[in-house]
Amino acid sequence: MKRWYSPRGAKRGLLLAGLAALLWLSWAAGFMLGRAQTVAIPFSIPHSSPTNIDRGCSEQDARRIVARGAESLN
Repeated sequence: MKRWYSPRGAKRGLLLAGLAALLWLSWAAGFMLGRAQTVAIPFSIPHSSPTNIDRGCSEQDARRIVARGAESLN
């Protein structure tokens, strides 16, 4: 009766399957360690709205940009 597999091929297949399992286990362990060390950021952090100072700076910057553009046209 003819064999469907060779003993050498079976050993090689088991070796590759074991190597794949070992790589996956090492990845899973690293993933779990990294996950345990991260800090979850809550989504309920209040966002600060821009103050008048921020708006004043933005308006001043916009005026400077417009003025520089007008000067470059001359």
